[in-house]
Order: sequence, then structure tokens, then C-alpha cells
Amino acid sequence: MKKRKYYLLCTIFCLLLIYAYHIRGAYVTQYKWKQTSGSGLIGGGVICFGNNSSYTYQWPIIKRGEEYCGIVLLCFDKRMMVFSLQDKSVGYYIYI
Repeated sequence: MKKRKYYLLCTIFCLLLIYAYHIRGAYVTQYKWKQTSGSGLIGGGVICFGNNSSYTYQWPIIKRGEEYCGIVLLCFDKRMMVFSLQDKSVGYYIYI
């Protein structure tokens, strides 16, 4: 029973480390993101961060102006999973 708890704690710790590493602001904001699924739409399906865009990213929130648009759940290998606060569903994005 102790071994099972130990492995479970180690797994949770490793997953939290991966989560914290891959959702850094610099990684997310250096790409333009295009939606690849039919749900979880933010804006028109393309998210751009930067000076000329109205979208901003402050871990883990995506905002447009002062409105909260989504929450980044996972970002790994240039793919991003976002929970859209507009239509209350999960959307998948890929960098372009």
C-alpha cells in the first residue's frame, strides 16, 4: 500500500513539473495559434499575442482587452489545450 502511494505522489509531482514548464508565458506568446477542433472557440479561431493584437496571456489566463477569454490547460510540443470561457468547452490549438 505504501508503494502505491509513493508512486502516485511521484507521478503527480512529475505531472505538475511538466505542467509548470510547458505553460510558460514566453513559450505561449511566441506563436500564433489556430484552432483545430470544433469546440472551445476563442475569438475567430486564431489567437495572436503581441503589440498589434488585442489578446494578452497572463499565466494561465488569455484575455482580450479586459475580458477573460480562456484558460490554458496544457501546452506541449507546439499544441495547446484551452478551456474557452465563451462557450464553456475545451478547444485544441496548434501553432502556425
